[in-house]
Amino acid sequence: MKSVILGLIVLSLYGYGSDSDLQRCINKASSDVELRECLSTEYEYQDFLLNKYYKELQKQQSSAEDKKVLRDAQRAWIKYRDANCEFEALPMKNGSGWTTLHLECILTMTKQRAKELKDSVTTVYRD
Repeated sequence: MKSVILGLIVLSLYGYGSDSDLQRCINKASSDVELRECLSTEYEYQDFLLNKYYKELQKQQSSAEDKKVLRDAQRAWIKYRDANCEFEALPMKNGSGWTTLHLECILTMTKQRAKELKDSVTTVYRD
């Protein structure tokens, strides 16, 4: 019950809760700064979910070796995400849009990874 309440608090404080809410924020943004605020808020929420599902998966591992495999996979994914988003934003390297493009990439990949981890929790390890 505590995790549900915490999740709702985080959702209300940090995340939009749906793609349409994020899209509304983006549509209302009148500057790059406001656009980055929308993306940053959603990123924080998706990062919260990613960490939540990662911790759940860690708890479900039956051995120290299994936990290490998951940890190493997550660390490798983070390195991949960061390098990939550097590459994705490369066309704007010296431009004002680099930060926005980079943040959008980080958000997209983090959201996808959070879903992958959630799916592992609910399908692979569920009794």
